[in-house]
Amino acid sequence: MRTAIRFAPASALRLLTRDLSLLPVRQVLAQLSAADRGTLTHLYTSMRSGRGFVADMLPVTDCTAHISQPTMIIATRNDRSVPFAHAQSLTAALPQAELVESHADSHMIWFAPDYPAIAAQIRAFLLTDHHTADGHVTA
Repeated sequence: MRTAIRFAPASALRLLTRDLSLLPVRQVLAQLSAADRGTLTHLYTSMRSGRGFVADMLPVTDCTAHISQPTMIIATRNDRSVPFAHAQSLTAALPQAELVESHADSHMIWFAPDYPAIAAQIRAFLLTDHHTADGHVTA
């Protein structure tokens, strides 16, 4: 795929975006600036996940009962690779979870018009002292 992106970036972006969005690919790509498309192209050519992506798809044991730390979950309803229902389910399973909904066109929430507001929420979340269920404070 890295070779395809280097030699035919527009075609490769269409192929990759198809798996990341429930919206029509042309619509998603049309919303991206030339700089955003360049950033995505660079991202895809520099990724070296290999087997890491495959590992993400393997079933895992539910460990949510062991998570007591405050958690921020960010998701978009337009993500084809991670259904929004998964984010809702995870939020419901964690005692101190906060779900932030992005209005991104795809899995790549960084390219959404609302990302600056989401980034501000992330910063605020990280800078807040949170109290865990057992009374401890996390920073």
